[in-house]
Amino acid sequence: MRGMNSLISSQPEGAIRAWQAYFKAQGFSSVAVSMSGGRDLGALKAAINALFAEKRARNREKGVNMPMRVMVAGIPNTGKSTLINALSGEKRAQTGDKAGVTRGKQWIRIADLDLLDTPGTMPPSFDNQTLAKHLAYVGSINDDILDIPELSLEFLWEVSHGAYGTILAEKYGVTGEESKLEMLEKVAKRRGFLLRGGDYDYDRAAKAVFDDFRKGRIGKIALELPEDEI
Repeated sequence: MRGMNSLISSQPEGAIRAWQAYFKAQGFSSVAVSMSGGRDLGALKAAINALFAEKRARNREKGVNMPMRVMVAGIPNTGKSTLINALSGEKRAQTGDKAGVTRGKQWIRIADLDLLDTPGTMPPSFDNQTLAKHLAYVGSINDDILDIPELSLEFLWEVSHGAYGTILAEKYGVTGEESKLEMLEKVAKRRGFLLRGGDYDYDRAAKAVFDDFRKGRIGKIALELPEDEI
């Protein structure tokens, strides 16, 4: 995976187009799908049908009627099972808002397709800390083994100093001129996360930041672009 040195240098739509152009240059076709609402599923289904059109035609000539098989693979907590459920029109695969919900492989029949739902796969090591942070931001690494308040400081700092800085200003009043801790304190104050005595509840504020980000409440943010080397 490739990423960004600072964080963001393009608007989300431009980032999507950049990634699609990158995959096309590598000889791969791609379809951008949003699983928050299941938009563009029609385009994905059309792409899958086009991919198997020739093989299906050959099978028909031979009198063979068998489903096509597709593996759904990727990093944890990125919507693989949600995608399968959206394609099937019902809840067939277990989903959750954290990494590691899918524990084993399972075949799911959808019309004339057999989809293989697989557990998320991760890089073999995390020597690259920028990549590791980005994976943690999106929830691909289990939050239970992370220092979420410390991670939220890194997230707020990176976003506030990138092209999406105005998003944090609108959501939390964070301008990027504050220290890392002051940013999280602004989140706590804006959300009313205060402890007895008026101290800030850093834990609740940090969890709220990532909950907002992962559920799209902050706005669309592209963490990585193909032309930037980590």
